[in-house]
Amino acid sequence: MAWCIHTKCADFNYPESWLEAFWESQITGDANVAPKSTYAEACLRVTKPPKMQLLGTVTDLNTTALVPEMSWKMQYNVLEAL
Repeated sequence: MAWCIHTKCADFNYPESWLEAFWESQITGDANVAPKSTYAEACLRVTKPPKMQLLGTVTDLNTTALVPEMSWKMQYNVLEAL
């Protein structure tokens, strides 16, 4: 998720404080569950662009991987419409 935010949100010029607040409150999908690391710490762990692409059957994300661009765009469009 850190890689996605880093690459996909760069064009919006969100301040680092906004990204950290988003990460803290939204990234686990439950505001009552704190992330294991900060956004900045998660970004530091991604030392090179991911190459592995997720398959539609994956339900747990425990490594840095890419979502197919079409899947990402469809999800983005749905969330933007909300």
